[in-house]
Amino acid sequence: MPSVKRLYEDLKGKGFEVVSVTTFYGFFGQEGQKDKDMKPADEFARMPAMLAEQGVKWPMVYVERPGLALYGVSGIPQFLLLDRQGNLQRLDAGASDGKFARMRAKIEELLGAPQLHGGAEPPRWPESATEGTAQ
Repeated sequence: MPSVKRLYEDLKGKGFEVVSVTTFYGFFGQEGQKDKDMKPADEFARMPAMLAEQGVKWPMVYVERPGLALYGVSGIPQFLLLDRQGNLQRLDAGASDGKFARMRAKIEELLGAPQLHGGAEPPRWPESATEGTAQ
């Protein structure tokens, strides 16, 4: 989360947005972890305080586990980078300094691309982005 927070703080003024997606796990922190039987409403009720404590300033969306599979989520964390037109530009599972550096470079490239107004061409799917990317 610290790397995402840094990206968000550095680039939000340039049009970069973050939306986090999570699911219910049946526990929250240590609470309920043994039996994993915490009700979604109870788990959900604990999230705002945790998000505020961690300084998360972007929206968090909650979905049921089958909903994650619809989007190809196979592990957590997973990062999907969409351009201004909603096209998938990069998909990465897991987190590392190298992955964040590549993600940041791609984000900065996209933020510098022309927007779709005044006859500008939409960005094309870059060939180099297809490695590890769902199409």
